[in-house]
Amino acid sequence: MSFSQFCADEVTALRRAQPTTAEGVVALVRVFDPADAGSRADAVYSGPDLFEQISPAGWQIEWREDACWLAVHPETGSRLGHYEGLLYAEPSLAATA
Repeated sequence: MSFSQFCADEVTALRRAQPTTAEGVVALVRVFDPADAGSRADAVYSGPDLFEQISPAGWQIEWREDACWLAVHPETGSRLGHYEGLLYAEPSLAATA
């Protein structure tokens, strides 16, 4: 499989799944792009513009600087950190009753 096909499959999977939690995004990305054993990231994303792939599921972005951003899902309270393709899942901030 070519790298471009690999990335296309990853994008298709994200668009179909429409994950609404950081853990869901990380789990799906790991299928295609498992984190390097030496990395502290939860997953590594190699496809094109991750935020473009997850924004249809309702994610909102908070830009930090350059390739660093935080995506927040307003319904689940989940947060996903991104820095140059490295993904970091944070605990859900959703309120519990």
